[in-house]
Amino acid sequence: MQARCSHVASIKVLRRGLAAIASALLLLVDSSAGSITAQQPDPIPPSLQVEIERLGAAVARPDGVWRGRLTIAARAGERSALQNHSVKRRGYDLLWYQSGARRRLELRSRRRGLEAVVLFLPRGVSGSAIWLSDRPRGQLRQLRDDERFLRVLNTGFRFADLAEEGPGVLEADYQGAARRVLAPSNRLRLDLRPIGPGLTPRATGRMVALLDAPENGRVMRRDFYTADRVLERSLFYYYDSPVLLRSTGQTAALDRTPTRLEMLDLTDEAISVIEFHRFDDTAGIPESLFDPDRLTH
Repeated sequence: MQARCSHVASIKVLRRGLAAIASALLLLVDSSAGSITAQQPDPIPPSLQVEIERLGAAVARPDGVWRGRLTIAARAGERSALQNHSVKRRGYDLLWYQSGARRRLELRSRRRGLEAVVLFLPRGVSGSAIWLSDRPRGQLRQLRDDERFLRVLNTGFRFADLAEEGPGVLEADYQGAARRVLAPSNRLRLDLRPIGPGLTPRATGRMVALLDAPENGRVMRRDFYTADRVLERSLFYYYDSPVLLRSTGQTAALDRTPTRLEMLDLTDEAISVIEFHRFDDTAGIPESLFDPDRLTH
């Protein structure tokens, strides 16, 4: 009975995500035509720097140790079927250490133990340097250029999605930008257009971001397009999932910190979710945890 309930829950999660496509398209449909042209876009104007910085810090969180779960639900069977297929579900326990702009992620499967350790180390306006320790293979490497967009343990998340993106990172991939205020919520839609084919280290497509009203300072969603202008992924940020705080022993929602990240991958028809359940805001974090040379120990 428990397995059946889990199976039904997985199907509901997947269907909810597929239904969210309609919401994503409704926001974008009025800007999809004519907003990407063959002309070279203008540079990102200084007036949008605040929004660019908010976007780059979308996954930033208070210092401490965060505990949660990374799960992925994907339909099994033929890709052409839209319903009545089983759902494959797997997950990892997540430990997220945050210290200033530095973060360390540890991902464990309950069957195989520690699978990966990832370091994100600040490097000024260029964002984060990313180090990956692949424990099953015994490999340690720094992810550069296109490698930053590899999948995290074959989920819908890319390593770059979990990094701090300095203004220099976004401006290296995107050169044109437009902002529109959405009434009556006063939310902002930020439309970043790519520099162009062959002009960036990767085949960058358009990105459209939905930002909450400026006084709230929150990123609500990012939509990623391929270089062929096809919507590929949508990343949703949720702020209403409560976490257990070590300092108070009480659960609370953190208004400015996303406690649930939900990635809808339209290519694989899968949903990947990072959800935090506990936050130790009293923990002291050793400096050695952020030393790449110690990742193999």
